[in-house]
Amino acid sequence: MATRQMQSDQDAASPLYENGLSAIFEGKSEEAVTLLIGASELGHVEAQYRLAELYLDGSLLPVNHDEAGHWIQRASDQGDHRAQIRLGWMYEAGLGFKTDHELPRDYIVRNSTYI
Repeated sequence: MATRQMQSDQDAASPLYENGLSAIFEGKSEEAVTLLIGASELGHVEAQYRLAELYLDGSLLPVNHDEAGHWIQRASDQGDHRAQIRLGWMYEAGLGFKTDHELPRDYIVRNSTYI
């Protein structure tokens, strides 16, 4: 049953993510953020990663390291290698997490083939 629900969530999340990307390119910032948050909440890993990046770079959203950390952690937990590397970097820099100089090495070494 859980697998069926997860597939249903992914099916619903993909159009939200795609429409969110389109809204970014069309300059519709508020709509883009709303759609990306919706897709992220449904577990869309790419939306989670992109949303975290938006919170980090401040391009569409105010910089918020805690929110970035939340979404990058969720993407990392799903096995996204870019998110795991970014998460290591955030721990190293103390952005959204307590500074940790050992944990980042683990994330980066584990994912070094993806850099």
